[in-house]
Amino acid sequence: MDLSSVSDFGQAVAGQIARHFPVWLECTEIEERYSEQYLVITVPSLVGGVEPLTVDTSGDEVTVSYAGYHRHHSAFDDGTAHDALSFIRQLFDERVVVVTYWRNDQWCGGYTVTPDRIPASNDDQPYANIVKVRSWAGTYTRTIQCEGRG
Repeated sequence: MDLSSVSDFGQAVAGQIARHFPVWLECTEIEERYSEQYLVITVPSLVGGVEPLTVDTSGDEVTVSYAGYHRHHSAFDDGTAHDALSFIRQLFDERVVVVTYWRNDQWCGGYTVTPDRIPASNDDQPYANIVKVRSWAGTYTRTIQCEGRG
């Protein structure tokens, strides 16, 4: 893939991805928004019916998205606990899971938690009537139906 049209930041991220997840280069596309070309890597979920993990370099930041949640990082791999690679490894190892709240098809919010902190209800988002818990290998994946309040 010719990355010459992608920013230096995007090219650096591509190099880091090639070191850690070389097969992901097969899942990489170049997209354009506001005259900027950036990388979008789409990694299929291990769990059926769950959207893929995506990594993009738009705006010279790394955005990691999974299961209705996304997080922005200033680097893919800078050796800190706050880089995108660390977050992805936490997801893949199921040290964190994604929790999202929905009112029918309307997203109400989301965050990540450790498996021992998975909510059992919509108390954090009372308006929601669905709580979706998603983990990479599916160990903690579940959908909780609730009565929306408000």
